[in-house]
Amino acid sequence: MEAILDIMGRLGVYRPARLLRNRYLRPDLALRSEKWRQFYSQFIRSGDLVFDIGANRGDRTEIFVQMGARVVAVEPLPSLATRLRAVFRYCDVDVEPVGIGRAPGTLPLRVCSTSECSSFSDDFIENQASENGALRWDRIEVVPIVTADSLIKKYGSPTFLKVDVEGFEGEVLAGLTQAVPSLSFEVRPHDSAEEVAARMDHLGKLSQYEFNLSLEERLTFELPHWGDSGRVMKTLREIPAPGWRYGDIYARRTNARSN
Repeated sequence: MEAILDIMGRLGVYRPARLLRNRYLRPDLALRSEKWRQFYSQFIRSGDLVFDIGANRGDRTEIFVQMGARVVAVEPLPSLATRLRAVFRYCDVDVEPVGIGRAPGTLPLRVCSTSECSSFSDDFIENQASENGALRWDRIEVVPIVTADSLIKKYGSPTFLKVDVEGFEGEVLAGLTQAVPSLSFEVRPHDSAEEVAARMDHLGKLSQYEFNLSLEERLTFELPHWGDSGRVMKTLREIPAPGWRYGDIYARRTNARSN
């Protein structure tokens, strides 16, 4: 299957074939993509630079490409980085086969039987294993680590930066020392309140930001109005843990452009 995908990618027919399939055979997926584009239009316009940190199979990269963005897709798992290069071969997408952290170097990536759960974070893996005993982390890939700052130096400052790295979000943000207009990072119920607050506090040291929260890809915000980190933390505390499995905190600079 991967060999077929690589051939289709090199010929430039994989993405058109998939889009046609969704339009005529899976209208539910086509509608879902349209809703994602509408949601991200709050932050992204055609021609903007977007960093997709934790691109995995490229679902978000695909949305950003459809919106006309220039994308840097960051994926440390070699097999998935190869897939991304094939799928987006003829798009304005640069694939970086690295991890993002607080400092350059190398780190062991524990590869999961479900690629979405591969992680640098032992805490994340421990919690996932306790929730799903079928998951297995039976392989390690030692991968290079760079910082978000180094990506900015190489490609320029992104309009939007998406961070979804399975428990390593704090380390990614620690390597960001310059403000960007908008970004998101994943949170989970087992993340400590201190850790989540520290991520927002770090952003607050870079610039003046306001925040909101979206749970489980519902494409709606939990707060009716954007607010400070304290309002987001209060909202998280008030949501029963069984009521959500993951979410994303969105941040935007208060002096950034508005749509």
